[in-house]
Amino acid sequence: MADMKRNGEKKISDVTQQLLGAHEWNFKDVPDDQFEACYLYEYAREFFKSSKHLKKFQKEWNDPAKKESGEDYVAWSKALDLLQTRCKNFPYIHYDYFPKIAWQDLTVGPKRASKAVQKNLREWLAEEVNDWSKRFRKSRFDRLYIGTLREFEPPNVHSLEAFRFLYNYSRNQDLGNVEYGFFAINWDFKDHQIIEAFKDWLDDQREARRIIGLKEAKHTVSRGGFSDKLNWLGALRVKNHYPHRALVEYPSGRIMGKDYEFAPYKYYPDLHENALKAEQEIARMFPKDWSEAEWKRKEQKSEERRAKYGSLLPSSKELDSKANH
Repeated sequence: MADMKRNGEKKISDVTQQLLGAHEWNFKDVPDDQFEACYLYEYAREFFKSSKHLKKFQKEWNDPAKKESGEDYVAWSKALDLLQTRCKNFPYIHYDYFPKIAWQDLTVGPKRASKAVQKNLREWLAEEVNDWSKRFRKSRFDRLYIGTLREFEPPNVHSLEAFRFLYNYSRNQDLGNVEYGFFAINWDFKDHQIIEAFKDWLDDQREARRIIGLKEAKHTVSRGGFSDKLNWLGALRVKNHYPHRALVEYPSGRIMGKDYEFAPYKYYPDLHENALKAEQEIARMFPKDWSEAEWKRKEQKSEERRAKYGSLLPSSKELDSKANH
């Protein structure tokens, strides 16, 4: 029945494989442990095409005067701030590679580093992204993060503000429903008694939030894994690159053989549908607007926190140094 339903549908021609660089749409050879890093990088490359801010930052990065003065790193700091607005785990990759080089074509780097410290960029960036995922996304601390005064001795964390800042850092999720406060625990009681008291407290607090109009957040997850989403992106690039007449032909029935072995989708309706998903994913991942004033405010606030609480987090210069070494 499925084959009969497909009869007469438009099919993608193998012209796509011949004319469009395969690494722009074919991600089948990406190792499993690199899927997420590739997904972030490739979707950012696509977003670059419509982002006036990223294009401006790229121009600043390549400005000879800024390179000579050492100020070119600021351009990437701004770009990274934009790309990490929603994707907190976006990897540290410079305009030396981004966006002109596809993920599969990244070899060794950074270019400015000595050969002794150069690494396979794909493995390096994937390791960075995967490490973030293990430490934060899958962490129980995303659900509940409790720290005693004993654990947070000065100069590390000695205020509610510093605790909030530490928790917020590198969280790749909506924090609108996160609350901060104080707790007291009496270790004279047994675990089951403490757990029972905590469950009662949870019930009371959810009811209190409901009464004052604070709605429960509904966690939504985009359908499809990183491999599927890369195929969506491949479909978008194929669809946008070729005119309709160059993509499809009208067979009397389903064509069998190797002509379509490497196409992201075999049928044009599927290509079109999944290209729309890629466009929606780009809009979800990256903001169109970016505020330099807000970036400066965050940089200044980070410097103030470092001066007050110590070097809990790296500065923009330190992030740049990390990317180069």
